[in-house]
Amino acid sequence: MTVETQINRVQYLGDGAATVFPVPFPVRSPEHLHLYVWDRRQAELTEGFTVIGAGVGSENVSVVLDKPLTQGVKLTILRIIPYIQPMDLVNGGDFNADTLEGSDDNLEMQIQQIAEIVGRAFLAPESMDGAEYSYEDLLDLLDRALEAAERAEAVADHGSIASGVYNIRKPWIAKDAVPSGGLLTLPGWYYPTRDVLVLWYQGAICSPRALLVEAAGAYQYDEIGEDRNVLSNQVRVYFDVEVGDLLDMYVVSSAAGRNLDALEAAVAQAGEAAQSAEDSAARAGQDANRAEDAAGRADQSADEAAEAAEAALLAVQAVRDRGDGIPATIALTGAALGQGTFDGLGHLDLAVSLVSPRITRTTLSAALPAGTAFTVPSYLVGVGKLQVFIDGLLCRAGSDGAAQYEEVGPVGAESAAIIFHDDLPAGSELTVIANA
Repeated sequence: MTVETQINRVQYLGDGAATVFPVPFPVRSPEHLHLYVWDRRQAELTEGFTVIGAGVGSENVSVVLDKPLTQGVKLTILRIIPYIQPMDLVNGGDFNADTLEGSDDNLEMQIQQIAEIVGRAFLAPESMDGAEYSYEDLLDLLDRALEAAERAEAVADHGSIASGVYNIRKPWIAKDAVPSGGLLTLPGWYYPTRDVLVLWYQGAICSPRALLVEAAGAYQYDEIGEDRNVLSNQVRVYFDVEVGDLLDMYVVSSAAGRNLDALEAAVAQAGEAAQSAEDSAARAGQDANRAEDAAGRADQSADEAAEAAEAALLAVQAVRDRGDGIPATIALTGAALGQGTFDGLGHLDLAVSLVSPRITRTTLSAALPAGTAFTVPSYLVGVGKLQVFIDGLLCRAGSDGAAQYEEVGPVGAESAAIIFHDDLPAGSELTVIANA
């Protein structure tokens, strides 16, 4: 066979569904494949998978997991072969090309294996003699560089804190395990109960112990330090922190956090805002009552229309009783509709019907976007016979900025739709009264 690829490693990200992962390089034996998963730290899989298609001359090799790989977890498939040369050529024996080629293939795979390892290493420049620094020297240089960086950050943090206005954020990976109830050392500083300290664990925000109200089990950490004017870099955590866990801290200087008087003033302002909200709710209830009163007045108008129709009938009756011999056509409009004829000899033929206001009440099950036609009882456009209420508040019709809705259609035409100028949220209660 030939070795036509230069790789001996492939990686995949789990999607929670896939179990089959192709291997795009030759594998002479299933034992040569090693699987690693990375979920905050590395672990090698020694079971729970099957290698298919491995062998001399293999082309379609794949790994099948017993269960899907978790969403976001990285899978690394690596070919590792022994550093041996198994071919034994006997002097004067038969020459087998496949045996010789197989040995060359094995050698090439070993070279690729070494190249992959070196590719993950930290290398010195070509002009540097490798003997100048030992592994311990490099570790010492790294520790010194990290300490210098930490000192520089500490100086910068203290300078920012001294200025009185600062926002400091520091993500880090836990180097030591901390059990629940233990002290966690932070990579930055803060003033306890004076600054705003926010802590994240594994991407989720943690709840601090409340200063005024405590609910057992509802918080994940305590600020450490009794003097709010002395810097601290520790918190007490109420969850287990493991080595390699991802954490994040955010420190904010705020007037409310640095000044108790300002904090009390903010609380008082919040109370005033709450009272204002209650007053607005009461006014909304009063507007709702006014809407119901308007509906009552509409019903009263219908009663008055009935009385008007009755008066009209009496007037016609008087004309009929007079019998002056003049025929006439009679028409009633408005809240009482009717049409009839009088023959001038005392005979009257008249049909009358009353037009009551039409009222609809609708609670929106979904948001209504601005400009969307909303169906209402039929009305005449532009004659002022339509009343619209949103949550009990009487709305204004028109196209200017002070209006809440607009009637649809030319003036005088009959319409059964309106459009609102603003989006209405789900749950809004719409009351529409169409008067005759």
